Amino acid sequence: RDGFASLDAGVEAGEVITRPLTFSGSGTLCVNLQTENGGTVRAAVLEDDGTPIPGLQYESCDAMSGDSVRLPVAWAGGDELSALKGRYLRFGFRLERARIYSFWVE
Repeated sequence: RDGFASLDAGVEAGEVITRPLTFSGSGTLCVNLQTENGGTVRAAVLEDDGTPIPGLQYESCDAMSGDSVRLPVAWAGGDELSALKGRYLRFGFRLERARIYSFWVE
């Protein structure tokens, strides 16, 4: 969360998908990010095999922008992930003119 290293995307959008992982937090995905010139970050929660979980796709994610060390991710279908606790999942992030420093579930 310290902001020393980041994944960056310029005008050409980029995507990163994590390896399978589990979480034990209460269920809110947060990111440390910075965007420039109208840049955005969107997140998705994916099954272990990469299949998007309904309601938690990129298209349902509220676009995130600005400069924040703790920005909760919100989806139109709800942002509570506690029902997924303990399952192997992947998180995906689509960035345009943005940097993402870290993410975590709290």
